[in-house]
Amino acid sequence: VAFQHALQQRSHADQATAGYQVELRDAHQALSAMRTERDRLVAEIHHLREEAQKCSSHEAVREQDRGVWVRSLEETMLRRVGESEDQQRALQRRCDERGAAVAGMQAELGQLRLELALERSERRRLDECAAEAGRYALEARSQVSQHISSALE
Repeated sequence: VAFQHALQQRSHADQATAGYQVELRDAHQALSAMRTERDRLVAEIHHLREEAQKCSSHEAVREQDRGVWVRSLEETMLRRVGESEDQQRALQRRCDERGAAVAGMQAELGQLRLELALERSERRRLDECAAEAGRYALEARSQVSQHISSALE
């Protein structure tokens, strides 16, 4: 029963580890996609800044309008970059939490392995004691039979 329990615990830990690895891979992929999007947005902001500088030779009103537009767009892009970074941090926290959970399960699995080894050792000892008791019973029976045979003769 304890062995089955240990096997079930190990199976559960293996499944949790596999699930964690899938979630970790998915989180890394999502993180990579966010970084790519962030880099794209930063490049777009940089590009927009360059365009704004090229337009500086236009008349003052148009320059002001474009400056307002660029700042608004920059704020939007920076907000999006900030949101992406927040998502990245949240995913990293989740990965860290999952890693801690897996480490806990691995420690528990190690403890279960140790307990299983101790139980196997105890079972071997009990099997040896049972075998010794069986041999003793056979010897006692043989001696009793010999005494009875001697007494009957």
